[in-house]
Amino acid sequence: MNIYEKGLTTVTESSEKDQLHCVISGKQTWYVLSAWERSKMRIGQTFPHNDREIKSIMHSPVDLRLEFELRTHVVHLGAGDCIFMNAYWWY
Repeated sequence: MNIYEKGLTTVTESSEKDQLHCVISGKQTWYVLSAWERSKMRIGQTFPHNDREIKSIMHSPVDLRLEFELRTHVVHLGAGDCIFMNAYWWY
């Protein structure tokens, strides 16, 4: 059984540090937004996520897959691929 078979969606977030994300097996699709778009991310709002509420300047209720007015980059990764995420970029 592959637990990632149907996909996994996480809350939109950012980090104060540079990060490197790599795919070991399978495929992933990343939706990435520049740090310059921060003003459009509605940060600081409390919003529900799973069984809790989140209020953080590093998390956003904006779904990058659905906000078409944002300049979201779509990145498809396969096994062995990595993506470097600059600090303060959204994913």
